[in-house]
Amino acid sequence: MHLPKNILIFGVSGEYGRFWRRFFKDRGYNVRGVERNTKIASRKRLVAWADVIIFSVPSWNTVRVIEEVLPFSEKRQLWINTASIQTPGIEALKRSHAEYASFRVMGSVPTDKTLKDRKVAVCSEEGLESYEKWFSFILHDTEAKLVRVDSEKLDRFTQVITLLNRLALLVQATAIASFGLDPKEFLTLGTTLFDDQFGTVSRFLLQNDDLDASLLGGEEAVVPMKILLQSCLHLQCVLTENEGEGVKDLKKYLRGYFGERVLKEAVRRKYGKKK
Repeated sequence: MHLPKNILIFGVSGEYGRFWRRFFKDRGYNVRGVERNTKIASRKRLVAWADVIIFSVPSWNTVRVIEEVLPFSEKRQLWINTASIQTPGIEALKRSHAEYASFRVMGSVPTDKTLKDRKVAVCSEEGLESYEKWFSFILHDTEAKLVRVDSEKLDRFTQVITLLNRLALLVQATAIASFGLDPKEFLTLGTTLFDDQFGTVSRFLLQNDDLDASLLGGEEAVVPMKILLQSCLHLQCVLTENEGEGVKDLKKYLRGYFGERVLKEAVRRKYGKKK
């Protein structure tokens, strides 16, 4: 097993960049970082110093950041992509001289020192040779639940589970604010279902703005946004043409699409019981 000493993190001041910096420093590694204002000459020196390089940068910037330092890659190194959209970064890593791997943490940055209760989607391990055992050791040391999945499949699901979801939360928060009601009253007048949704919206609004700027500010969010708008227009047509019966028909169709088993399992995971 190859045992590295020096870890270099691109995007070290970001939320997950800081997490990885602490994670590796706590385990005795030498850790340095690169940021947007780090000059290319300094990046070259830092890359030459590193054994393992972790790219913890926004998806829309991942390929550019990797390509800038591709000429400095060495066979003795391991390069790791952690972007939300996995495939472009993996394809860029394949052009380096280094061994490579790629994974995505499925969730927000934890407050503790591991990824316990988080899922990690491992999308690429085929570029591993001498680092294979070390990479496996590090993944298990995060204490996350490991899910191995093809990067293209994950990227298709990311359009929904990350981009569409966060866009919908932003739209919902904007719509609630448009009513002009006293926000404090929502804490006492909400139904059970609203309380649950309002808690999710509130958590979303309190999260780091830079996270959503990076996730929703790129081209990847265009398609989910169009689909969200089309869905709203479709629902408007249903309500206009068929009123309550249209809502019943739409819910019946959606129950059939998702399947009763999936819906009940999702409810059980959320609330601890079947409904």
